[in-house]
Amino acid sequence: MTEDEILQRIDEGSREKDREQRAYLGASMIGDDCEVRLQMGLRGYPKDEFDPRILRIFALGHIIEDIVVADLKKAGFHVMEKDDFTNRQWEWKDAGGHIKAHADGLIDLGLGRLSLLEIKSMNNKKHTEFIKKGIKSANKRYFEQMQMMMGMGRLKEALFIAYNKDTSAYHCEIVEYDEFVFSFIKNKITRAMEGAKQRTSDDPTRFVCRFCDAKKYCWSDEHDEDIPQICRTCDHSRPTMSGDWHCTLHNKSCNQPCDRWSKIKIEPGI
Repeated sequence: MTEDEILQRIDEGSREKDREQRAYLGASMIGDDCEVRLQMGLRGYPKDEFDPRILRIFALGHIIEDIVVADLKKAGFHVMEKDDFTNRQWEWKDAGGHIKAHADGLIDLGLGRLSLLEIKSMNNKKHTEFIKKGIKSANKRYFEQMQMMMGMGRLKEALFIAYNKDTSAYHCEIVEYDEFVFSFIKNKITRAMEGAKQRTSDDPTRFVCRFCDAKKYCWSDEHDEDIPQICRTCDHSRPTMSGDWHCTLHNKSCNQPCDRWSKIKIEPGI
């Protein structure tokens, strides 16, 4: 076996197999201002398959999270990385599961209450930017992710702690809950639930679109055969507060797709 064959086998082993496409609007994507991206996430439209190298970066991020939690505990902080009642990751749901937020954990900061714990690993450039600007300016997505989790979990603050992957240095920030930002997030969610799907761009070559994993379904019809023709991916369906889908064409609960299935009709960018 050659060196190239060995590396190829490693890459193949790194690929995700039979990964079910999630279909809900999560906190990790709520910072995206593109309604098409949010709509496709809510409906579970397919995403581009990640390169094995990227998948290994994700896996490393999970390992780093464990390292950070262990270091916090060694420093004397009480950290609850799992919900004691479920023994699973902390999760808050709304609209019957159409809206979900998952947290890295809760932490006791000595404030007489538990606070949200959010852990991210960053390269040196991103880490330096975070130190200089604060997370609200350095990474809007991370900031809104925490605000959504705090709003849904009724938490008053979050500890955002970043691990520098290049130097192993830490930096952290206590982020206060912002009711105004959460109201803005709830408006995004409401618009998504009502079917809003306007692009943030009028040009697929713009940076905001260039690396989007929904790009090929948003800007082209060439790959539409890869979209599962089921009710939740159909333009005629709307999510219900009970967690189901309702067909606006036949005015009934979605049970099975019909011959009138239609890809979501995307509204032009601004």
